[in-house]
Amino acid sequence: QRGELERRGVKVLNADLAGVVEYLARGKYLALLIEAGSRVNQSAFQSGLVDKVFFTYAPKILGGVVSLIAGETRIHLHDVKLHQITPDEFAVEAYVVRS
Repeated sequence: QRGELERRGVKVLNADLAGVVEYLARGKYLALLIEAGSRVNQSAFQSGLVDKVFFTYAPKILGGVVSLIAGETRIHLHDVKLHQITPDEFAVEAYVVRS
């Protein structure tokens, strides 16, 4: 499949998150959106790559409380803003506190 994707003009990287960020930085990209599950999120936070969070909570879609980050990882945030989407849905926008 990789060969087929590359023939169609898709750039395929074999890298971890840090490698992806390094590749994008060389290309002068200024932002990266990571839309993933709790394990990938945990890896991104633990690597120090995350500086901003925008988390949407929609219980109708998610079915209740969901863990944003796997394991016991604790993240401290500042400049937290809440955005009401509907009466039952909201988003949290905040910056990660660096230790």
